[in-house]
Amino acid sequence: MNKGVIIGAVVAVVVLAAGGLVISSLFQPVERELVSSAPAQLQSSTESTASTESTAPESSSLPETDPFVGAPIPQNEDMADSSWLDDAIFIGDSLTYGLSSYQILPEEQVLAHTGINPQTILTSECIETANGTKTVLDALAEKSPGKIYTMLGANGVGFLSSENIVENYGQLIDGIRELFPDVPIYVQSILPVTAEKSSDSRYANSKIDQYNADIAQMAADKEVYYLNVAEALKDENGNLPTELSGDGMHFGPSTYEKWLEYLRCHRAE
Repeated sequence: MNKGVIIGAVVAVVVLAAGGLVISSLFQPVERELVSSAPAQLQSSTESTASTESTAPESSSLPETDPFVGAPIPQNEDMADSSWLDDAIFIGDSLTYGLSSYQILPEEQVLAHTGINPQTILTSECIETANGTKTVLDALAEKSPGKIYTMLGANGVGFLSSENIVENYGQLIDGIRELFPDVPIYVQSILPVTAEKSSDSRYANSKIDQYNADIAQMAADKEVYYLNVAEALKDENGNLPTELSGDGMHFGPSTYEKWLEYLRCHRAE
């Protein structure tokens, strides 16, 4: 065989062998990197998922906050028709009693009595029912309300402290909620008095405003709705217009209609 051919063949073999080593050396590190990096990526993904799951808020198990609790209910864009009040029960003193005595609402919707106040509303058997005279809560237990409106304080602001009214009022709200845990409860503000009545420091509208602020806070604490009905009846000076009341506090049918219109325009919906 020709010596040149033999030498050429040997060189070719050497070159091919060297090339194989180069190729092998090029691919082996990459393969090792891929193998070693895969578990790290999987571990990172697993840790990220676990971290997300551990920090995610358990919102589904928490009740949503009612946006209308904690502040007076704002005016709705529309006024509900009169049927909105068909399933309502009204609880209160002589001001609330006027709703039935003036035949603004049916008697069966009004659980109120002249002279009742926050201290006596839980114990006074003053509500006449088909089953005898009962306390407000006992009479309420016989009803099936869709919503409940309360208004107390007008007969207490002159001689009861704000703390006393709030404490007793809160007990009434607790009693109502125990009877009807799923029925909306609307706490209404104490209504203003005329300028002449307000001149008596015991019934001053500035004092009533402060009591109302405390009642509003009580409503927020109890997580029930608060209605600033007083604003619907105040004149530009913050008083009940003199021409609406003969005794400085009570009023007639037209003012009751204005009161109910306010309720129909301020609904927790």
